[in-house]
Amino acid sequence: MTNSITENKLSIKVDEVDELRSLLEELIEQNILSDKYQNLLSNLSESFFELIRENTDLSLLTFSSLDVIFRISKTGKLLYISPSCQDLLGYNADEIVGKSFAEFIPRDKLSSAFKSMAKLLRERDVIVFNADIIHKNGSEIPVEVTGRLVEVYGKQMGQGTIRDISGRLIAEKKLRSSENTFKTIWENSYDGMRLTDENGIIYMCNEAYAKMIGKSRFEIEGQPVSSIYDDEHGTKLLSEYLNKFNSENLETKNETTVHLWNGTKKEFEDSNSFIQSIKGKKYLFSIFRDITTRKANEKLIQKKDNLLKGIADATKA
Repeated sequence: MTNSITENKLSIKVDEVDELRSLLEELIEQNILSDKYQNLLSNLSESFFELIRENTDLSLLTFSSLDVIFRISKTGKLLYISPSCQDLLGYNADEIVGKSFAEFIPRDKLSSAFKSMAKLLRERDVIVFNADIIHKNGSEIPVEVTGRLVEVYGKQMGQGTIRDISGRLIAEKKLRSSENTFKTIWENSYDGMRLTDENGIIYMCNEAYAKMIGKSRFEIEGQPVSSIYDDEHGTKLLSEYLNKFNSENLETKNETTVHLWNGTKKEFEDSNSFIQSIKGKKYLFSIFRDITTRKANEKLIQKKDNLLKGIADATKA
């Protein structure tokens, strides 16, 4: 940290402030002025150093801010920019102040930037917009600009912050990619997929699951898991589900016979895992595979094996 309080061209040295403080205190202690001017001097001294403290706090805030703080005239000239501009754009503040903001915007994006900045300089409300700014090395940096119209020393100007959103955009792109991948799998999978909550309510399911159950997704979603079973098994299975959900004592993979609401009996293979939503709510994600035909074939093969074994045993006898 330097020993001066700086705002671009203006510099107040700390040692000069200390010297002035000593002189004022000495003058006050000598009590050589009338009471009227003595009080005036004391008040002046107090106000001056309060201003210095506020200026110091503002300077420290400006230096430590990760966002770039700026002021811009109504003609688009940059009046002030904080030192963090060097980290974001590669320029020193002195290389930017006094220039038009248009010099740092890609040509093909000037029109959009002008419209957004004109809105910021016209309205009292806080304005937020995205833009691309040219780095000193020629690369384009995606940023978020937040600002509003303010009045400083009787002049209207724009004031706000510039934030690098490169990392955010990369994260958003990855999230969209993940969401698209999940959506594709969810919608095109031959396996049934279901999401249920702590109350046994089916939060959502895919089309494959709806076909397995013999109902539409509209009829399934928002209903308790008991609604997919017949009356004899539904209530019992819901109770078992709630106990297992709360204790997290669910089989990760299982084969079961399902007695559906329409009287159909099917064989399902299911796998289960708990997931947390962004808001922290817990769900059970289940994948179902209809193995009814496979099980029937296995039983048929077993019957044939038993028949062949019986024939073989009879032949030996």
